[in-house]
Amino acid sequence: MYHYSTFGLRIRSDIELPELGEPGKEENPDLTITLKPVPEKLPDALYQGKSFQISPSQVLIRIEQVVRYLVSDGREICAEPSPDAEIALVRLFLLGPVIGIALHQKGFLVLHGSSILLENQAIIFAGTSGSGKSTIAGALIRKGFPFLADDLCPLRMELSGNFFLLPSIPQLKLMEDALPDLEFFAESAVRLSSVTAKYGVSFTEKIQAEPLPVKLIFILQPEPAEKEIRIEHLAGIEKFHALKDNTYRFPLLHYMNLTESHFNQVTSLAKKVSVYRIIRNPQIPIDTTADAVTAFISRL
Repeated sequence: MYHYSTFGLRIRSDIELPELGEPGKEENPDLTITLKPVPEKLPDALYQGKSFQISPSQVLIRIEQVVRYLVSDGREICAEPSPDAEIALVRLFLLGPVIGIALHQKGFLVLHGSSILLENQAIIFAGTSGSGKSTIAGALIRKGFPFLADDLCPLRMELSGNFFLLPSIPQLKLMEDALPDLEFFAESAVRLSSVTAKYGVSFTEKIQAEPLPVKLIFILQPEPAEKEIRIEHLAGIEKFHALKDNTYRFPLLHYMNLTESHFNQVTSLAKKVSVYRIIRNPQIPIDTTADAVTAFISRL
């Protein structure tokens, strides 16, 4: 049995999770990860797809020929790997979409993004898969901005109405084709499994341990026809939709009975945090984009 702390949660796991750093002391867990049989179907599912079956209290996640997970009420994740499953791949899905679903069930607003630290506040880069979230974060980390989060950015709303980014998994995940642009990380990047082109860079010794207020959110919008980098301020309904659409696994929330609470969270976040859209041609060097973002932030 292993004990960890991440996302502000005490986690007890049957599976060793080196991505979360060294195991800690035994405590009453907020979330347990257990190796045990998982059903092939949810009998009360409101949604049934190839990878997900969803009821208001449970989500069944199936990765063909690898593993099945059952996420229940944000309290327990059951995992049943296939007999010949690569454990690194089991961990990769567990610490991505699976724990992301658990965070939703716990009531957090989870953005699909990466985050860096500026003046004891979080700056988040959100966007669709492949939009360059991790790559831009990596370029800014290379310029001296500390790492905060990657892929999952869970936010907690305080009684004051302010939003805080919870401490995250201390690992930046980069696609193989991004490594030449970020050669700074090439020696420390480790392939996450034998069947994926993703690499992980660990920041275990440098991770922020406390929740941090969210200062800015940038929405990444790749535009192949663009010749320059444009940064636009978002307001009103456009701002709301940008935050809604870049919520992690947003289409699944309806079936998890979270539509109303998510609407309220996004509405509150839009009132509290400035949001900008970065429009860029993906062919523009990532360092050029990082320079543009750094210059923009310095003028605020």
